[in-house]
Amino acid sequence: MMSNKPLKRAPELQPLSHDHHHGLQLSWKIRTGFSKQIEPDRIKKYTDWFFKTHLKPHFELE
Repeated sequence: MMSNKPLKRAPELQPLSHDHHHGLQLSWKIRTGFSKQIEPDRIKKYTDWFFKTHLKPHFELE
């Protein structure tokens, strides 16, 4: 039986890997917000902030 060990990334790539993980978490947060009936404007405000603060700099670096 094969075990699925986590990939070992080069230390230089680890921050980018963490950014990818946080980007995926954004989808989960949006879905959770809708399920808790959070106002769509509030979710949009958060996603706009997240994009500007985290995703855009990540894609520029990448």
